[in-house]
Amino acid sequence: MHSQSSPKAAPRPTSESGFALVAVMLALGLLAMIATTFMLAVRAHVRSVAATSAAARAEAMADGGVNIAVLDALTVREDRTRARRFPTDSTAIACRLEDGARLLLSVQDEAGRVDLNSAGETLLVALFRGSGFDERDAERWAHRVVDFRDRDSDRRAAGAERPDYEAAGLPGPKNGPFDAVDELAQVLGAEAALLERLRGAVTVHSGLAGVDPKVMSAKSVALIASGGVAGGAAFAGIARTGDPGTLPAGFVAISPQQVFRIRSTAETADGAVFVREAVVDLGPRRARSHTFRRWTRGSIRPEDAVQFRDKTIASLPPC
Repeated sequence: MHSQSSPKAAPRPTSESGFALVAVMLALGLLAMIATTFMLAVRAHVRSVAATSAAARAEAMADGGVNIAVLDALTVREDRTRARRFPTDSTAIACRLEDGARLLLSVQDEAGRVDLNSAGETLLVALFRGSGFDERDAERWAHRVVDFRDRDSDRRAAGAERPDYEAAGLPGPKNGPFDAVDELAQVLGAEAALLERLRGAVTVHSGLAGVDPKVMSAKSVALIASGGVAGGAAFAGIARTGDPGTLPAGFVAISPQQVFRIRSTAETADGAVFVREAVVDLGPRRARSHTFRRWTRGSIRPEDAVQFRDKTIASLPPC
């Protein structure tokens, strides 16, 4: 008789095999975590590239808007019978592009702003007075602006020359023309609030002693007109019309239609927004080329959003 052998028992798991199983599970978990991290990084990169691409498109569209406005100004100057597409008193005009994007363009003839380098003291006083300063402070700021820009060292009654700046521990005055409106901040005693209050009403590009009310916004005309009326004795020698909403004759100049400030706000179909601000000098009437005196990125203003929100793409004329 053959003896029957008993079946062998299954081998018991050893501590080594258990450790290997844990190691495999940890490795799988680590690989899953790496894969997830990589996937998230790829998604973030794709979003970043898409945002960058949209921003670049918006910038290119805004730059194109500036060129549209320049072309309009050049065309009208060559042919006075043509109507302007864009008013030169800073009124904003919206239009649409083919891919669902839209532009908001405004053009301001710089003759509609007070030139910090060319304006006389009386116009400067009217500007400051209309901006909310009392007569004493308005005269003080006007005198300090003139002392800052003129080449002499003769201090005006309420002005400031080098000894005053040195006493305050400040450099100045410049004794030369303003190169930019922002240089107002260098005038003795000036604060950021002063610059912000005047930014929309002043320029360094017109070269005119006065302003042309035909290319000014109604708000700017009212500002200077009210300052002139409130100026009292300082304006006794300036002829006025009977209409309080018009400017004293001594403040009025005729625009050469040469220097324009352009603001172009572009919004792409996917919501990217870019603002380009430029000042263009078209040169003399028969000039064959133009020059950009300023080319910078602007900030988005609340009124821009209102203009876009109130008008659908379909309702806008093509650019």
